[in-house]
Amino acid sequence: MRHLFILFSLLILISGCQSTCDGSKECFEKRIATSKKTIEVYAYKDTLSGTTTQSWSKKYGTLLEYLGKNGRSYLVYPEKTHVIQGRWQVIQTGRNAEICFNYIPSNNNSTIPKIDKNWNCHVALRYIGGLNEIREGDLLRLKRTNKLPQTLPSKVYVSIETAMKEVGYTAKLTRNKACTKKNKGCRP
Repeated sequence: MRHLFILFSLLILISGCQSTCDGSKECFEKRIATSKKTIEVYAYKDTLSGTTTQSWSKKYGTLLEYLGKNGRSYLVYPEKTHVIQGRWQVIQTGRNAEICFNYIPSNNNSTIPKIDKNWNCHVALRYIGGLNEIREGDLLRLKRTNKLPQTLPSKVYVSIETAMKEVGYTAKLTRNKACTKKNKGCRP
């Protein structure tokens, strides 16, 4: 019994000696390695992997994004035709899962808003709550192209279905996973 008490005391003591993350790439990678296997992380990855998402920003308008199953992401801003490529992942930080994005600044397209080359993380529950649409598949072919056939309007709410019509794509519209009982105005 005495040995068991000493063992638990040592475990508690050792767990308190962990260093804090300084924001460096090395520290970030360590945080990711220890956090990739939580149930919450799997649930968010499962919900978002291989989907086209739509959100609204007062600053830009409608933002459309494809989140690949391989951790790649593809983003389109309103009034822009270029697809911005990046990466995404879900990590566990303390009590919350976070969705993190890393977009690669484009040297050949100065018309897009400034993109930070560092990882930008959001509390997963809050991020998903801000999405108006989460639909299976690359409905706007963002993964397959560097450029949309035409621009989408700025400062106007554009659904994924409307965006598909605007650019001339006719894929089958999948169920909106962002629709919940609490979100009564949602279009499934």
